[in-house]
Amino acid sequence: MIHSLILFALAGTAGWAIEYAWEGKPRYSAIFRGVPVPFLPIYGFGAGLVNFLWPAIAGWPLLVRGLGYALALTGLEWIGCQIDRALGACSWDYTGNRCRVHGVGCINVRHAGAWALLGLGAERLMMLAR
Repeated sequence: MIHSLILFALAGTAGWAIEYAWEGKPRYSAIFRGVPVPFLPIYGFGAGLVNFLWPAIAGWPLLVRGLGYALALTGLEWIGCQIDRALGACSWDYTGNRCRVHGVGCINVRHAGAWALLGLGAERLMMLAR
């Protein structure tokens, strides 16, 4: 249990930092109601999902594992987006429409590729940690 909480906290903070470096601007979770906490829960949940999946798919070819992480983590991102918008927030919208179209802009192919890379990287770190 403690391992899972530490993984969640580290991944949420590391994900925030990676996204800040990639996008060039900080993004804060709607869960914290506008308080700028350098932590994004989606990355914590994503690390938990990778931690759950990787032992089962460790023997699969690299590209297949990457595709699996892209699908699983993009699905998680879509769910997170629905929760974000249910909270009345618009933390991200990949179309640039500021969430004006319901359900649109939550996911895209570019970020699915990033999820694949993050999943494979997290998998490697988890393997090394064991």
